[in-house]
Amino acid sequence: MLSVKKKQQRATKRYKYFFIMIMVFVTVKILIYYVKQLIYKKIKKEFFS
Repeated sequence: MLSVKKKQQRATKRYKYFFIMIMVFVTVKILIYYVKQLIYKKIKKEFFS
């Protein structure tokens, strides 16, 4: 009984870590996308003005 509980705790810890990694990855992707859009808009403005 005790060993099963410990295994479950370890599993949830691993899942939490995995979930945090995914969240960080997604956030970074979104940030990079927005920065690229901003840079692209600035370049466009400078080229056409």
